[in-house]
Amino acid sequence: MMSTLDRSAPPTLTGGRAAAFRRAGRWLLASAAAGLAALATVITVEVTSGTAEAAQRAADRLGVGVDELPADVVSDVYGHPTWAEELLLSVPLALVGVLFVVAVRAAVRPAGGGPLATAATVLAGGCAAFWIGTIGLSGLVNVEALAVQHWIGPLVVLTVATGGAALAALAVLLRRCGVARRSATTVGVLGVLSVIGCFALPPVAPILFGAVAGVGLVRTRGGG
Repeated sequence: MMSTLDRSAPPTLTGGRAAAFRRAGRWLLASAAAGLAALATVITVEVTSGTAEAAQRAADRLGVGVDELPADVVSDVYGHPTWAEELLLSVPLALVGVLFVVAVRAAVRPAGGGPLATAATVLAGGCAAFWIGTIGLSGLVNVEALAVQHWIGPLVVLTVATGGAALAALAVLLRRCGVARRSATTVGVLGVLSVIGCFALPPVAPILFGAVAGVGLVRTRGGG
């Protein structure tokens, strides 16, 4: 019974290291909250503006999928926004990726260095870069009617795969140092599933999954 309680309780660490893990947990939660807000904003804008419905009508008319619409049609659907209008939405979305990198880096630092910590940070950076690239290419389609949408799908896949791999690496690090073991196991599984399902998941998925590790880390106790 005692061993079961010990495994389920948050780990006890000495002051500074425990505080660093708690800060990392807050960063992961902030990253996930920003990702959720971004997803909600995009859905709200598309529904209230009617762009989602207009895109589906255009796709039905042309006999193609929504993701296969020509760039000029996509630009028409979005009303030919200016770059200023596009940046108002794109910049906050891009910052979600930056938050994810900061969060992963903050989590691996107190967990110790080594190749795995470097890999987690680099993979998180790749995830953010692909995320920002997806947003940037979407802006080029919406504003400039530039036919680059065939690159968006692969970038989404890479965003999910690298983000999931970063979470899996982070999970191994946390398990090694005995921190938030249950949360680490769960987020590790989610990370692996993200890599496997990268062709089907939205790009924000691994960023949202990071909240699982965040919940465990903010509960880390310092023991003097």
